[in-house]
Amino acid sequence: MLRRIIAGCIAAAIIAPGAAAQFVPGRVFVSDPANDFCSHTDDWGLPFAFEHIYEIDPLTGEFHLFATIPREWCGWTTGMAFSPDGKRLRVSSLLNSAIFEFDAQGNRSVALDFSDGIRAPEGCNNIAFDRDGNFYIPAKSATAGVLKFPADGGPAVPLGGPIGRPLSLAVSRTGDIFVTSYPNLTGSDNKIVRITQTGVSSDFDIFFGFNEVPNPITIDDFENVFVRVTSSPTTVYLYPNGIAKHREVVATCDFGLPEICSIGTLAMAADDSRLYSLSWAPTLRLIAINLDEDTYDALAVSPPGVFPSSCGMAVVPLRGDFNNFGGVDLLDYGMFEACLSGPDVQKLSSVCSDVDLDTDGDVDLFDFRFFQWAFGRKD
Repeated sequence: MLRRIIAGCIAAAIIAPGAAAQFVPGRVFVSDPANDFCSHTDDWGLPFAFEHIYEIDPLTGEFHLFATIPREWCGWTTGMAFSPDGKRLRVSSLLNSAIFEFDAQGNRSVALDFSDGIRAPEGCNNIAFDRDGNFYIPAKSATAGVLKFPADGGPAVPLGGPIGRPLSLAVSRTGDIFVTSYPNLTGSDNKIVRITQTGVSSDFDIFFGFNEVPNPITIDDFENVFVRVTSSPTTVYLYPNGIAKHREVVATCDFGLPEICSIGTLAMAADDSRLYSLSWAPTLRLIAINLDEDTYDALAVSPPGVFPSSCGMAVVPLRGDFNNFGGVDLLDYGMFEACLSGPDVQKLSSVCSDVDLDTDGDVDLFDFRFFQWAFGRKD
């Protein structure tokens, strides 16, 4: 079992009405994909349903409607990922073969589509950014495993070899790409594939049971790899420090944690202290798997009529690189100190608006708590 000394949770911040100027670090975003109604149309040929994206404060349990995808773009959300600076949210759309991008005000644009090589992304959380802002999505071709879209623009770079039917994807701090897959028509195994930035592929682990499908996968800043496997019972495994084929059980139904049996996607908390997931039994809720205690906490229950997807989930990363020098350091601390005004001081300059990390209109000790978590990290 993973043992780490990490202080408690990130400080709470109340969700204000309307969209915030910036995404709040630590918040959890999930999608409500309108079930299967996207595949049915009315007399005008338009899908019946809208899709919604919700923001959850994991400390207060509040749900907030962040954005609505209009019904003509309804397409079943299968993955979500934040840019490393926490200012852009990307969402993969299965039926549209597209990647949407949202800013903190909920404005939507199409970042990538089929003309860029996007092909009906399957699985859960099948997109990811690396720490330098490069974007990744599994490829659907006979020659490539993953498409890398460089942060500075330009065409996609194929990395790795064919990996069956790719499902979920995660990128480590050092740039290694981890992709889970299940068998395609060639009879390949359920597996996790590791791909280096030079395009070298290797089997990270193989699951030989037909129903043992690894999906989804996530990685923390310590290179620990976590994967959910749909075996009997459903199990969440840890690979400490990214050691191949070295599985340790994090959570399973056998631990007397009934909600683990029905978990969907996984996402790492911004402070790396616990795993988030959506559980649909006995009720649909956001849960946190406590990595050091073999327990879970029910953090939020979805409001009536809201049915978040068990696939799309993303956590707003920590911020603090106010001068855009590539890391959170003493220069950023100096900027924070200059902007520190105390609670309820609602006069922020354009510079200090970036320092208002909880987007409540002032720069106080709640913002400093966020900055503490980010200090010393590369954005």
